[in-house]
Amino acid sequence: MSSEGAPQRPGRLAGPGAAFALVGVFSITVVIGVVAGLVLDRHFGTLPVFTLVGLLLGMVGGSLAVYRGLSAFREQGG
Repeated sequence: MSSEGAPQRPGRLAGPGAAFALVGVFSITVVIGVVAGLVLDRHFGTLPVFTLVGLLLGMVGGSLAVYRGLSAFREQGG
């Protein structure tokens, strides 16, 4: 038996496809936040308060997802 330790999980490849995926994730989260805000504004008959809140939440969520997704790029650089 070999004592090399547990097999390591192969790292994700970082490249143009991964960059486009990150852009897609950010865009989708922002769109979902805005659409949810528009639906809530229409339902409650409010000014675009929920739309702005949805936009901000979508941007924060998208930014966090992109930050986590950038780990593939950081691993290749270091």
